[in-house]
Amino acid sequence: MIYQIAYWSKASYPMSLMALDKLVEESEKNNRQKQITGLLLYGDNTFFQFLEGDYRTIESLYDKITQDERHYRATRIGQWCVNSRIFSQWSMGFIKLPSPNQTEKFTQYQRWGSQQFLEAPLEIRRLLLHYADLAFIEELKTRTI
Repeated sequence: MIYQIAYWSKASYPMSLMALDKLVEESEKNNRQKQITGLLLYGDNTFFQFLEGDYRTIESLYDKITQDERHYRATRIGQWCVNSRIFSQWSMGFIKLPSPNQTEKFTQYQRWGSQQFLEAPLEIRRLLLHYADLAFIEELKTRTI
């Protein structure tokens, strides 16, 4: 079985592209070693992440994230046990989010970090899975060209 968690957190400070690149690079390396896969989204100084792997490994990583100075108000959206990975193609996929009103399925939200959105765990999970699907489609396009 594969253990999955999804969470959101606020960035302690606005993350530059350089800082985000460094974070993703470190995460990719560490996750590959620990057989963790997942997707990180960032927009409006808000992180959304989906992680999957071994139960103890994922719980240990989540504890580490909740104590990381780059995050505050880390909130678990949900946890699941499934038969196969959703993000098997990435040790850490990353997408910088556009404005919600530029994203067809989420135009009802003014900001990714809005209280209305953050109080809707199913919407956050839908956001993560929506971008996972889009990123996977883009990856397939690049493979066939």
